[in-house]
Amino acid sequence: GELSSTQVSGFTPTQLSNLTTTSLSALDTTQVHALSGTQLRGLTATQVRGLNATDIGELTTTQLGALTSTQIGALTTTVIAALTTTQMTGFSTTQIPGLTTTQIDNLSTTNISALNFSQAEAFTGAQVQSFDDPQILAYLGIA
Repeated sequence: GELSSTQVSGFTPTQLSNLTTTSLSALDTTQVHALSGTQLRGLTATQVRGLNATDIGELTTTQLGALTSTQIGALTTTVIAALTTTQMTGFSTTQIPGLTTTQIDNLSTTNISALNFSQAEAFTGAQVQSFDDPQILAYLGIA
């Protein structure tokens, strides 16, 4: 039978890190919401890379905020492009430097302009240099 959210919340980070990406993607929203930040931080970069936009869309902003900068850097460009404004504004200042320039190419201007000042300051020089013109305008708050 299907695992209950209580059973899923009982997984250790090590147990969770041993699940295949197929198994992780098979978790429903209730099961995903049962995962703690500690459990999510136990996911490998390969597992995170295997999550699709629907999977990431099931994460709460608190859960998304629990991911490490390395895990953020492992998200696919498709997932990055699908992030909602709420999800993006939930990124911490330690997560933003984890975004790759390829991922940044897929950030919407809406998501960039929704960031607060501290988040905007968290972008590295290389990240800001990778912005295209519309992204620069959004970054500067002019768009």
